[in-house]
Amino acid sequence: MKKLLGFMTALVLGFALVGCGTSSTEVEGTSLLAVDINPSIEFVLDEDGTVISYVFSNEDAEIAAGNIDFIGMTYEQAIDAFMNGAVEAGYIDVTTTDNTVIITFGNDDEALANQLQTQAEEKAQAFLEENKISGAVLSGQNVYEELQTLADEYDISIGKVRMIQSALATDETLTFEELTELPMNELMALITTSHRERMQEFAQTRKDEALQLQEQMRSNVHTQVNQHQQAVENDEVETPDYDAIRNQQIENVGMLVEAYQQRANQMRDQAIDEVDPEEYMPGNNNNPNN
Repeated sequence: MKKLLGFMTALVLGFALVGCGTSSTEVEGTSLLAVDINPSIEFVLDEDGTVISYVFSNEDAEIAAGNIDFIGMTYEQAIDAFMNGAVEAGYIDVTTTDNTVIITFGNDDEALANQLQTQAEEKAQAFLEENKISGAVLSGQNVYEELQTLADEYDISIGKVRMIQSALATDETLTFEELTELPMNELMALITTSHRERMQEFAQTRKDEALQLQEQMRSNVHTQVNQHQQAVENDEVETPDYDAIRNQQIENVGMLVEAYQQRANQMRDQAIDEVDPEEYMPGNNNNPNN
């Protein structure tokens, strides 16, 4: 984990230099990757698997990764960075056995989408195994019944359903039906534009608040994360039975997702209570750490 923390620092510093820039040539998005822990994030990737836009799908993602610029990362690097941020803030709990990471990959080419889905799941699983963190990596098709229902109804993949749902957030006048007929490049352009607009809003209105909570939540779990890290380095942590954990989670995934949300809410509420009220000012953009 120490190696990963150092890797994270380098990524944040390096990609922060390029993430805010603009190019004279607009890069086209070809894939959507969603990573749901309880912090949830969406990435738009180009044909090389490089992140060209992203959005924090909930407040917990803003807290876990509000200090990271993912633009320019490969999707493998982005998964590592996001999961590491979740560990540092306590959303991935090194002391429990029920950590769950849900991966959903969408691409117009279903065979390619399945291949990338497998690779992304393997990357997330490798993170857990390298750090001996108990948990399971699941595919969105094993978790989101409502997505599967829509996929079956319209004869499209779950990844395509996730893309359409993301695009619907850009314009309330759009309908699911008409987006199923929209050319993929136009659909991805809608999503990319939405991501960038929402991230600009986050930077202007909520980033300072998120980083304050991130600092407090990291402080709350710092000792247990460090103790786990040291135990891993000393080979004192038994390797979890990942197959058994995964099988158990597939059977109980509905309850696990709900429990995860409740735990995340409790951690966030605790952090809010512990932040100095004179310093914690939601919407304040005068944070010297920015």
